[in-house]
Amino acid sequence: MNYYYLVSSLPMISFSQADSLNLTLDAFLELCRENLTDKDMKILENAELTGDIDACPSRVVREFRSWDINLRNAILNRRGSSQVVAEYKREEKEFFSEVESLIQEASSKANPLEREMFLDELRIRKIDELSAQNRFDIEFLCAFKLKLIFISKYRKLSASLGEEKFNLLVSDIIKNSNLME
Repeated sequence: MNYYYLVSSLPMISFSQADSLNLTLDAFLELCRENLTDKDMKILENAELTGDIDACPSRVVREFRSWDINLRNAILNRRGSSQVVAEYKREEKEFFSEVESLIQEASSKANPLEREMFLDELRIRKIDELSAQNRFDIEFLCAFKLKLIFISKYRKLSASLGEEKFNLLVSDIIKNSNLME
């Protein structure tokens, strides 16, 4: 089914506009509940970043998950010891040759936040690539939801919240080290 009005009312999603995006994931899902068929709403609800690839009814989500597993495994190979890699590596159903060079480029970022943002921007670009042929259908909405999940994660970041959490961690470490003495 096509959802011309719903899709045309959605904002464009890009990393450069993350701070100014006024649509939350909850608001998007509520808007979709009001406009989608029950069948399509179930497909959208299953559009998640993780899960069983084969069980997902959305082509865009299945293909993205497959690519993302390759990306995550490549990150794991670069960062982890062989024991850690063996424990956490996930089965790859396909091979994506570009992933290794993307990981190498991400590794050149000195700042961990910049590196994480670079990887998430790559993920959003891949979602855009996979959904390029879908404009007003459920596949587009699934892709939109995935991109919104990535963008939403950066809305929660703030210097004051980070400092607060850091101080809590340090106080916990000090408290626990005093208990061990």
